[in-house]
Amino acid sequence: MKSSKNGNNGNRHKSVARSEKKFFTREIDGKSNRIVRRRCTLVNSLTGVTGSPMAYSVSSSSVAAAFEFSNYAVLYQEYRVRAIRTRVIPRFRDNIQSVASVPFPGTIASGGYIAGAGSATPAAIFAEAGAKLTPEWGLPENLVTWELNTNAKLWTPTSGTISTANQFGVQFLSTANCPAFYNTVTTADTFVEFDVEFRTIQ
Repeated sequence: MKSSKNGNNGNRHKSVARSEKKFFTREIDGKSNRIVRRRCTLVNSLTGVTGSPMAYSVSSSSVAAAFEFSNYAVLYQEYRVRAIRTRVIPRFRDNIQSVASVPFPGTIASGGYIAGAGSATPAAIFAEAGAKLTPEWGLPENLVTWELNTNAKLWTPTSGTISTANQFGVQFLSTANCPAFYNTVTTADTFVEFDVEFRTIQ
């Protein structure tokens, strides 16, 4: 009898543990607070800018413009960006008119930044966290994560954009100059992937 009684006590304790676990994974209103991770993408084109044919920056707040973001925003109440992977594909050969007028990019520096403000020169970018250098005709790519800014782990309502203090991002800048007449000519395409977490079902 004693053995059977102890067995029943054990079952009761297990039942309570299951109940507590369920209680702590649910919102007060009864909605699930399960976190889901999704990949969101953003594709753009660059035009030449006097001083640099390769100048691009993207921050975690840019995820609101991502192709898939609006679909998730109607399902969940909050989000945060874990990482950003960006590729920049040069188009310079498509625009060649003469050797003298080609906007050679030179070395392309890329690196992370926080709080919505990047660096103004390739040297300053090279000093940033996660800095990388890509040869003139290479395909620049960089990956930055929320480890750059501890505030990035805070949640933002899907109806708004990430505040400046909570942002992190990645930027690209070339060392060579760009002829002024290339200011309206497409010089590169950019492909961005955001690793995003969503939580709290609407």
